[in-house]
Amino acid sequence: MVGDDSKLPFWFDDGLPTSGASENELALLESMIGERLPPALRDLLAVRNGGVSNFAAFVVGETRVPLPALFSVMEISASVANSESFGTPDGVVAFGGDGDDWVGLDYRQGRVPEVVYQEHDDAPLEVVASSVDELLAGLVEE
Repeated sequence: MVGDDSKLPFWFDDGLPTSGASENELALLESMIGERLPPALRDLLAVRNGGVSNFAAFVVGETRVPLPALFSVMEISASVANSESFGTPDGVVAFGGDGDDWVGLDYRQGRVPEVVYQEHDDAPLEVVASSVDELLAGLVEE
């Protein structure tokens, strides 16, 4: 869906001026987390440095997960620096959230991170997609 000009664009156009994260900002974030961001997420952040998507959720198999706003590079960095208070386990990098729910990259199983979701503070961390590419392929508008 993403990147296909005949489909709805990923980012919601709120009419405000937007800019993407710079290569330097992305490289500093990757240095901080000790891993490369998935190329698809890197590309999205290079277009717009966080914000709201035109898509409400993503569906993978039988699982439908709300798609929260994506964090800016600065917000992702803050979630890493404050992982204990944010509630992310070591090796997991939150990249979007809304209140108590968040989505993240789980690098604990390897260099290609799975996408995880936590619905609220007391909920278990769930693997909801094998990759960012799988998440993007399952985007739905409603």
